[in-house]
Amino acid sequence: MLNLLFVEDNPQARESMSIILKAFFGNIITAVDGEDGFDKFKNNRIDIVITDINMPKQNGIEMMKRIRRVDSNIPIVVISASDDKKYLMNSIKNGVQDYILKPVVIDELLGTINRVIKKIDDDSLKNRIIKKYQKSVQPKEELISVLNGIDESIVVLLKIEDFKYLYNYMDESINDNMQREFAEKLLHLIPKECEFSKIYHIDDGEFVLTKPKSKCKYIDDIESHIVELQNRINSAKINVGYVDYDLSVIISIAYGRSALLDVKVGITKLLKSNGSFIFANGLHQELEKVSKSKIETFRMIRKAIDSSNVVSYFQPIINNQTKQVEKHESLVRLIDDKGKVLSPYFFLEASKKGKYYSQITSIVLQNSFDALKYTDTNISINLSTLDIEKKQTRDEFFELLNQNINDAHRVVLEIVESENCKDFYTVQEFIKDIKKLKVKIAIDDFGVGYSNFERVLDYNPDFLKIDGRLIKNIETDKISYSIVEAIVSFAKKEKLQTIAEFVETKEIYDTVCEMGVNYSQGYYFGKPDRLL
Repeated sequence: MLNLLFVEDNPQARESMSIILKAFFGNIITAVDGEDGFDKFKNNRIDIVITDINMPKQNGIEMMKRIRRVDSNIPIVVISASDDKKYLMNSIKNGVQDYILKPVVIDELLGTINRVIKKIDDDSLKNRIIKKYQKSVQPKEELISVLNGIDESIVVLLKIEDFKYLYNYMDESINDNMQREFAEKLLHLIPKECEFSKIYHIDDGEFVLTKPKSKCKYIDDIESHIVELQNRINSAKINVGYVDYDLSVIISIAYGRSALLDVKVGITKLLKSNGSFIFANGLHQELEKVSKSKIETFRMIRKAIDSSNVVSYFQPIINNQTKQVEKHESLVRLIDDKGKVLSPYFFLEASKKGKYYSQITSIVLQNSFDALKYTDTNISINLSTLDIEKKQTRDEFFELLNQNINDAHRVVLEIVESENCKDFYTVQEFIKDIKKLKVKIAIDDFGVGYSNFERVLDYNPDFLKIDGRLIKNIETDKISYSIVEAIVSFAKKEKLQTIAEFVETKEIYDTVCEMGVNYSQGYYFGKPDRLL
């Protein structure tokens, strides 16, 4: 016999409905509001809860929340006169099994209760399935033990796509149910040719299939069967409570002694590339090589900083009218322990991922201001908008300016745009402040990427450095020529000076001069070198 808890604040409705429910389903326990209902629930064995929503003292929604903290699985049926979407969504959120609007149609009520009772019967079958699941699905520790006992394994890692978003959206019990149901379906979807008898649940949303490589004659066959499995999973619908989730998986497969490590790296690659399937053999070894190379680069940078081998080279910038060197751009270089001079390509990005980038920036700033003592030309210093966002960099720049205040008019700040700049106001204010000290502003790589005409309004520059990708193709590419032509025309109207980068041949130099570009910089005039 079932015990039904019926919560209704209207005495007449409570009495009449209790008589009907008792006649059909057995024992009925009644309550007058949510508070009374929760007390009755705690003190009695209840199989089904039937409740109104709008009640004094405590409404049905609050009562359901309290009940769910005690029992996350007990069936709850809501009977209410309100069809408000807010109430409906709150009911669904708290795991209600059905929702009946007043006035209640008796046949509808009886049919609903019968469906809930059938679900309870089905749950006893589900409990048996769960026991089977617990035998077939093993934890990560068991997987490690199995792999340690096999010389070479085939390992298949399946990851539920976008699981982290599902995990954040749903509570823990729903996530557990979803993963259990996924594993149950997976057991039935595995092609028999694969001969995987167990599933290993190694992380949230991640499952592994494995067997000895010796049990597979042809790797190509197992790969085709796993692709078939992926298609089966992605077309299956997994029901969790009230919502159907069309779960899909990405799959990484590898074989050998490091197969588990390989498939994990494979999943990472799939997530970065938005791929869905990868044969991951050897990926872990490749990652180790990359990691080792990065570590070596970090060590090289540290040694160079400690031994004062992060230095500045300077490349001349020519006035196209006078043919004289008027400026030098400060460019960072690193001298390794073999005496080889390395360009930023080999170390600067790596330094950003470590702790050395700020130190390199400080060294470059110091070197650049020191250069004012060794030349009468202007010195151009590169800073990205991300550099300028950092208070330490701004403070160092101002300190060096004040130490060299008589030469501040010879300093040119070349601003490199970054899409990741978040504090644009700080960048603008910094530019305004240093311009008051007679520092000149150049926008670097103008015409391509993030440096565009809008930035002229934002930064009020003195120079536009035309992106070298446009200049080096200017003789062969009509579009590059037209863009440079437009930049030069715009700059003249706004009384701005232009500088052409990557001027590597006489032909390019003659072309930019004919177009009216004011300055040229490139290998045609000289490579970056020491000033002393």
